[in-house]
Amino acid sequence: MIKRIKGLFADEDFFKPTSIIFASSIIVNISNLLYWFIMVRVLKTHEYGTLNSLVSLFAVFSLPVGVLQTVTTKFVAQFNAKDELNKISQFFFYFLKRISVFSACLILVFLLFKGLLSDYLNLEQSSLVIVLGIMLALSLFHPLVLGLLQGMHRFLALSVNSIVNVLGKLLFGLLLVSLGFGVSGALWGFGCSFLIAVIIGLIQLPKSIFNKIKSSLDFSIKDIYKYFIPTAVALFCFNALINMDIVLVKHFFTANEAGIYSISQLVGKIVFFLPSALSVVMFPKLTKLYSNQEDTTKLLKKNLLLAFVLLVLAGSFIYMFPKFSLNILTGTSFAESIFLSKLFVLSMGFYSLVYILMFYFLSMHKFIYVWYIAISSILQFTLINIFHVNLQQVLYVVIANSFALFLSGLFLIKGAKND
Repeated sequence: MIKRIKGLFADEDFFKPTSIIFASSIIVNISNLLYWFIMVRVLKTHEYGTLNSLVSLFAVFSLPVGVLQTVTTKFVAQFNAKDELNKISQFFFYFLKRISVFSACLILVFLLFKGLLSDYLNLEQSSLVIVLGIMLALSLFHPLVLGLLQGMHRFLALSVNSIVNVLGKLLFGLLLVSLGFGVSGALWGFGCSFLIAVIIGLIQLPKSIFNKIKSSLDFSIKDIYKYFIPTAVALFCFNALINMDIVLVKHFFTANEAGIYSISQLVGKIVFFLPSALSVVMFPKLTKLYSNQEDTTKLLKKNLLLAFVLLVLAGSFIYMFPKFSLNILTGTSFAESIFLSKLFVLSMGFYSLVYILMFYFLSMHKFIYVWYIAISSILQFTLINIFHVNLQQVLYVVIANSFALFLSGLFLIKGAKND
């Protein structure tokens, strides 16, 4: 085991890009936390509530964005593996045109329904709905650029772009709020950051991408749309798995108990974040190996081993210093939260490994694990609805479900290898 761990650090092709992505992920997450830390202090209470509701609405509308980046990464990596830059260029312009049209239509919809949305959200300014629409429209271009960078293995450029995006949101948001633009200024921080990140991303891409290309496509667009559907199902169901317990606890328990559960989950999110960042590098590399008909299991084993090491280190720290960990992350350390945070280490730890397995199967167009994830999400929802005597029982259900889903993925890999 120790020899294998040392081998991970000696493998520069694996360790260097992983380290870059890991470091940038830390910067991005800290900057995101800092954004909300500042906004809760510079905005009035009702203004912060408005901002939070609008950003939550943005998160709902932008759900397909993560799917677009995954699909872009997959096919660009596939084309890049065979040096088919013409196909990458065709892919880019095909989706650029359609995103441009869709974005324009989206802004029009928000303009037409601004009154309805404004009334529903009890907004004092209906113009905030228009700003939200523009912010959402600009955000649609970003995953296309990020997917291109990720698929072409430009991990340093990808990291820089992600950092520029989050710092732009922080700096522009703070500047505009300080100038008296309030919630509108905070939202424009998002819009400006997306615009700058997309422009920088276009500069980061190879110039050959922008060469004049023929109008006909050299690849099947049907294959891309066919891949889009199971990918969307996988990402939606996985997000449901790691978030549904929060919603159900809010429904079945008191506000105080739900608050304690949510506070405890923050520890779990840190544990999930550490190894899940590995998939950013793993996904395009696995796609390249699969496209060239090379062995993919070695890279998977490296990622699972490194994920396991990170989980053991983070989990050990939290188990030894639970009160300190909660104080650092949340500023509170209720006795109930200490025990729950230890359980979250297990549930989120297994789900981070499931996340890696999910992208392993997606990289090879093997969608059977997607249906395992979908069934698992229904099963977890059903079991929590049945077993919720206390908060611990809810987490026991999540732990058992995450462990079973992880094991099923390993058995699928072993079965495929034997075949």
